[in-house]
Formats: sequence, C-alpha cells, structure tokens
Amino acid sequence: VIYFEAAKKHSIVRLKKTDYLSDTCYEASRSLSDYVAQIENPAFFRTHKSYFVNMRCIKKINNSVITLSNGEKVEISRRRSAEFNEAYNRFLRTLVI
Repeated sequence: VIYFEAAKKHSIVRLKKTDYLSDTCYEASRSLSDYVAQIENPAFFRTHKSYFVNMRCIKKINNSVITLSNGEKVEISRRRSAEFNEAYNRFLRTLVI
C-alpha cells in the first residue's frame, strides 16, 4: 500500500504496481478513519484529513508536499506538519538501526 485516500464515506487504496497487479487503485467501502484505527504501524502517518501515507513510499519532501514512489504528490497539512516531521524522523531512525 502506498496510501489510503478519503472519498466521502469510502476510501481509495493505492497499491504499488507489480507484475501481478495491473490496476493499482481500488475503491473500498471502509472509511479512512477505519483504516487509521486498524493499522497500528509506525510506517503509516495521516498527513492530511484525506490521506494516510506509507512512509516507506516517500521519495521526496518539499515543504508541505510529499512526492511518493509512484510520482503522485500528497499534501501535509500545516496542523500536522510538526508531528509528521517527528514521526518521519523516528521512522528513518528505525531504518538505520
């Protein structure tokens, strides 16, 4: 999973394209809040009210915009910016250890 995106009362799940998956975007009947509550993985962070991002798929961060491994761009809300920076730094430290 690259990210989850809110879409009214359901979600869009964006997956990494593989040899086995031709379509990498699926619509799910669950809300984004359901995924946030269920996934207790420190590699995921809710960057915005509409996005729950897998930090393993971050390619670049420029101010308040994240470029993901598939080239898509996702915003970091001003309200969540400091918390995101802390979470991303913690995540990066786990990769080094």
